[in-house]
Amino acid sequence: MRFTRVSIVVLLLVVISVAILSESSVVRAQQNGVSPAISTAQTKIVQCFDAARAAESAGANISSLTSVLNSAGVQLSNAELAYSSGNSGLATSLASQSQSSLGGFLSDAAALKSSAVARSNLQILLFVGSIVGTFAVIGASAAVWVLLKRKNGNRAQKVNLTQYKVLFIVVTAVVSLLVASPALQRVSVYPQTQFFTELSLLGSGHMADNYPFDITLNANYTAFIGLTNQLGSAAYYQIEVKFANETQSAPSNVNSTTSGQPSLYNLAAFVANKESLEIPVNFGFDYSFQNDAQTVNFDSLMLNGQTLNLQGYSSNLNSQTNVFYGNLIFELWIYNSTIGGFQYNNRFVNLELNMTSIGMGN
Repeated sequence: MRFTRVSIVVLLLVVISVAILSESSVVRAQQNGVSPAISTAQTKIVQCFDAARAAESAGANISSLTSVLNSAGVQLSNAELAYSSGNSGLATSLASQSQSSLGGFLSDAAALKSSAVARSNLQILLFVGSIVGTFAVIGASAAVWVLLKRKNGNRAQKVNLTQYKVLFIVVTAVVSLLVASPALQRVSVYPQTQFFTELSLLGSGHMADNYPFDITLNANYTAFIGLTNQLGSAAYYQIEVKFANETQSAPSNVNSTTSGQPSLYNLAAFVANKESLEIPVNFGFDYSFQNDAQTVNFDSLMLNGQTLNLQGYSSNLNSQTNVFYGNLIFELWIYNSTIGGFQYNNRFVNLELNMTSIGMGN
């Protein structure tokens, strides 16, 4: 009887301990600014990214995989925004949708990798076969030439083989090159020596001009962020969207520093090696005009269908130009699997905006 009571007490202690540990893990996740659902989705998306990169390393075309990852990344970014805004229910729903969209991803990546490995093995066989075949053609040609010379020497009426020698060599060379072409194609590919990411900002016409500048209340504007990956493998990027007035800090390429402004929204982007991605940026501003037309107080920034809180942001009238300036900043960050997080890539683009027509026109 005493043994039974002790067992029950021990069992209760174990159950209580497990409950406390589970609750503490949830609390830690929430203290770190991430809900458990978002944390799970983040882990899943990194796992899928690693699988896509492994398939690419094997020689697979992963454009279909990066397309799925980019869709899941948008949902995850929206979940993070909803959570930071206090809407935990929407955040959990969006995070679950992001994770669900990656349901068959790992098997698809494994299939692409398997096919790529099979093609690579076949190419290796062709490479070896072409080298062996080339030497076989040269050896056979030499043997045929020797045989012809012997037969010609035994004939009563000899043929002058010298005049056919050049033609024989040319034919042998052509056949050898044809047989060696798979090997030549493989060795003629120059290895990549420069590794970088190209970040660009394009106007509404997908060109490096016609950028939005004169901004009006609640009007919609369009620009495009261009990403070109020359890093040697697929990359997981994050573009932090920030806003500042003319007196607040902007990123610096010279000092490799980011803006001191907080990130309003993160745009996730997955780009395969030697491929490009264009991300549309549709935005507009809401505001209030204060202090006898000396200050614009911002209320919100509408970006790609999401409302970003700008309360507390303002821009004072520049006394020399009579303009309210705003700076919409896009900083490039890249996922580092070694540290398990994002690092600033020392690249940014920005839109310098004339906010004067916001207040003056309304």
